[in-house]
Amino acid sequence: MILRLIALPGLHPFFTLGRGGVPSPCSLRHIPSDVIAGRHHWTSPLDVTTGRGLDPRTARRSAFTRLKITETVTTGYPREVRPGAAGTRFPTRSEHRPCRAPAPEPGAIAINATAIGVRHHAPMTSPIPPVVPAGRMSRDAQPVFPAAGGRQLRPWRAADAEALAEATRDPDIRQWNRPGQLTPDDARARIARWRERWASEQSALWALAGPGEGPAVGLIGVADFDLAGGSAELLYWLLPAARGTGAMSDAVLRVSRWALDDLGLHRLRLTHSVANPASCRVAAKAGFTLEGTMRSALLHADGWHDEHLHARIRGDAWLAPATG
Repeated sequence: MILRLIALPGLHPFFTLGRGGVPSPCSLRHIPSDVIAGRHHWTSPLDVTTGRGLDPRTARRSAFTRLKITETVTTGYPREVRPGAAGTRFPTRSEHRPCRAPAPEPGAIAINATAIGVRHHAPMTSPIPPVVPAGRMSRDAQPVFPAAGGRQLRPWRAADAEALAEATRDPDIRQWNRPGQLTPDDARARIARWRERWASEQSALWALAGPGEGPAVGLIGVADFDLAGGSAELLYWLLPAARGTGAMSDAVLRVSRWALDDLGLHRLRLTHSVANPASCRVAAKAGFTLEGTMRSALLHADGWHDEHLHARIRGDAWLAPATG
């Protein structure tokens, strides 16, 4: 069956669909006075694919052959639309052209949105307010936290580029975190992007650094932010020199408190391969509940791995951090 749309010149609101398919709203002042007065007019059916009138003998086969406007008030909206008898034509008058825009191109179709049941909607807004309003994170500088063993959690610096490049060459970090191998110049560029991502509220990454101005020995961060939904994911790695000291479980605890209590997220998740028990111990020590196993969830260099899913939600009891 061919769908046919009815051209109703002089009614409001109209949309003119040309070759580009872009709707153009029209002004009330273009409604002809005889239509506003309530005279009955009839239309000829249009073929939607071409915009040309159809043969009346063909048109009679369709239940949508004619529409009759029985009353139009000064708003230009028809109060009643109903089928009418075939055979009466709407007079063709150039002054009935409804749009202030230039005349439609050949083949354009004028559609009365009200007559065909199209509704006008205001922009959709969610009735649920964002958990973390936009701007709450970036309005402040990235904080610095004390960490176990006299270390500190601080933003990454250009001077940390060599440590970052070294991490991408470490076999364990390459296996579990899958970073691309970086040169020191690549690492500097990445650190610059990390600082930009704080400002754009996309991620928050800290270097776990030695006492004073010591070099970076690890990374911990919060990424995959959904501030409106109140969730994010925790990620981390350590260079061999800092492993086995409890430094990362303490760092996870401190950054988690910032994300949930200070920033205001509701849920923080942490995932790792089931073949990485060291990461599982870090999550447990930091109070992340094991919620289950995600089957074949992440592709590593040696194939697909099942992953553990851990999470903390706001209101979970906090463990005491290790002494700084």
